[in-house]
Amino acid sequence: MHSIILFLIIGTVVSLILIVGCSAVCAGIIILAAKLINTRVLAVLPFSFIAGIVASFFFYGKIMKKLMNKYGLNKRK
Repeated sequence: MHSIILFLIIGTVVSLILIVGCSAVCAGIIILAAKLINTRVLAVLPFSFIAGIVASFFFYGKIMKKLMNKYGLNKRK
Protein backbone atom coordinates (compact mmCIF):
# COMPACT_ATOMS: atom_id res chain seq x y z
CA MET A 1 0.00 0.00 0.00
CA HIS A 2 2.85 2.37 0.85
CA SER A 3 4.46 1.84 -2.56
CA ILE A 4 1.21 2.69 -4.35
CA ILE A 5 0.87 6.01 -2.49
CA LEU A 6 4.48 6.89 -3.30
CA PHE A 7 3.88 5.85 -6.90
CA LEU A 8 0.86 8.19 -7.15
CA ILE A 9 2.77 11.15 -5.71
CA ILE A 10 5.72 10.64 -8.04
CA GLY A 11 3.30 10.09 -10.93
CA THR A 12 1.64 13.44 -10.26
CA VAL A 13 4.97 15.26 -10.26
CA VAL A 14 6.02 13.49 -13.46
CA SER A 15 2.70 14.41 -15.07
CA LEU A 16 3.15 18.09 -14.25
CA ILE A 17 6.70 18.07 -15.60
CA LEU A 18 5.50 16.38 -18.79
CA ILE A 19 2.75 18.99 -19.26
CA VAL A 20 5.23 21.85 -18.93
CA GLY A 21 7.79 20.17 -21.17
CA CYS A 22 5.37 19.17 -23.92
CA SER A 23 3.73 22.60 -23.87
CA ALA A 24 7.13 24.26 -24.20
CA VAL A 25 8.04 22.01 -27.13
CA CYS A 26 4.72 22.73 -28.88
CA ALA A 27 5.15 26.48 -28.30
CA GLY A 28 8.70 26.28 -29.62
CA ILE A 29 7.52 24.54 -32.78
CA ILE A 30 4.86 27.19 -33.35
CA ILE A 31 7.31 30.05 -32.78
CA LEU A 32 9.82 28.42 -35.14
CA ALA A 33 7.11 27.99 -37.76
CA ALA A 34 6.17 31.66 -37.35
CA LYS A 35 9.77 32.70 -37.98
CA LEU A 36 10.17 30.43 -41.00
CA ILE A 37 6.74 30.64 -42.64
CA ASN A 38 4.61 33.56 -41.58
CA THR A 39 3.98 35.51 -38.39
CA ARG A 40 0.24 34.81 -38.66
CA VAL A 41 1.02 31.32 -37.38
CA LEU A 42 1.38 32.87 -33.89
CA ALA A 43 -2.42 33.06 -33.72
CA VAL A 44 -2.46 29.37 -32.76
CA LEU A 45 0.09 29.80 -29.96
CA PRO A 46 -2.53 29.49 -27.16
CA PHE A 47 -3.42 26.05 -28.50
CA SER A 48 0.12 24.88 -27.83
CA PHE A 49 -0.80 24.47 -24.17
CA ILE A 50 -3.74 22.23 -25.06
CA ALA A 51 -1.56 20.23 -27.45
CA GLY A 52 1.03 19.92 -24.68
CA ILE A 53 -1.55 18.52 -22.28
CA VAL A 54 -2.75 15.98 -24.85
CA ALA A 55 0.80 14.92 -25.68
CA SER A 56 1.72 14.63 -22.00
CA PHE A 57 -1.29 12.36 -21.33
CA PHE A 58 -0.11 10.11 -24.14
CA PHE A 59 3.46 9.94 -22.82
CA TYR A 60 2.30 9.61 -19.20
CA GLY A 61 0.15 6.62 -20.11
CA LYS A 62 3.04 4.91 -21.88
CA ILE A 63 5.48 5.58 -19.05
CA MET A 64 3.12 4.49 -16.28
CA LYS A 65 2.11 1.31 -18.10
CA LYS A 66 5.76 0.28 -18.38
CA LEU A 67 6.52 1.14 -14.75
CA MET A 68 3.45 -0.64 -13.42
CA ASN A 69 4.39 -3.80 -15.30
CA LYS A 70 8.02 -3.53 -14.23
CA TYR A 71 7.29 -3.14 -10.51
CA GLY A 72 4.16 -5.30 -10.43
CA LEU A 73 1.83 -2.54 -9.25
CA ASN A 74 -1.03 -3.69 -11.48
CA LYS A 75 -1.44 -6.97 -9.62
CA ARG A 76 -4.27 -7.08 -7.10
CA LYS A 77 -3.62 -8.49 -3.66
